[in-house]
Amino acid sequence: MVDETDNQGGEALVVTRTLQELLDEGRLPSGGTFTLMPDTVGTGLAVAEAADSAQWREKALQVLAVVDKIDGESVRDNGGVDFIRSLPDTDVSFLALAWSCQSTGGSLSLGEGAPCPYCAHKIKKFSMSGLGVVCAAPGKSSGFVPVEMPEGCAPARFKDGQFMVKMPTWFDARSNIPEVSYDKFEVLHIHRAMAALYFQGKGEPAPRKIMSTEIKTKFKLPAIRAVMKTLRESTPHILDAISIECPSCKQEVETPFEQAMG
Repeated sequence: MVDETDNQGGEALVVTRTLQELLDEGRLPSGGTFTLMPDTVGTGLAVAEAADSAQWREKALQVLAVVDKIDGESVRDNGGVDFIRSLPDTDVSFLALAWSCQSTGGSLSLGEGAPCPYCAHKIKKFSMSGLGVVCAAPGKSSGFVPVEMPEGCAPARFKDGQFMVKMPTWFDARSNIPEVSYDKFEVLHIHRAMAALYFQGKGEPAPRKIMSTEIKTKFKLPAIRAVMKTLRESTPHILDAISIECPSCKQEVETPFEQAMG
């Protein structure tokens, strides 16, 4: 356990672990367990050959190719891609990273390399093992978390009740993203936030999902920023930066890690 995140001064809902720690434990960010397929040539080909016109489904097919079991149950015997699409968004991204880490021995190449800001040495390879993953705290589920909505940023009909967020599924977070925007991280964050927003009115038995069409047309941007903040503080996600030690000057370099969102 590397760090803890406290929710509004109460008991921690999430903790920060490393990718390697979770790999060693076979643990998903949401708290479940997983088993990967062996990193054979056949599995690698299945990943490379996965194709679909929808990028969310192509990634789901890739993850299906590399995952054997979730919580001890065969993924293929329990719906295949339909099972993957119903997993939490963070779990699917994590499983893709877990496979990359397993199949490459934990190292990623940076092509021509990225210059160290301290000594300008070009860093061409680094280990993924230290990547931070925010996970559900032991004994805590990835359920609903209250979010404080900025005043005047939501329609008046939501006045009496409580806004809440819940970690979205892979399908909900990704299926409505246009192909041209799939590699734009700000767009991914906004779609993920829209998929996570719920509201529970006074007297209602449970939170109900707010449709993305209403969020797009009737909510203001500060509302989405509030949702993003609550998601970062209280629900599992993969950190989008990684600390790398420069092999030349030994300084720690904080480097954006774009694969964390994909």
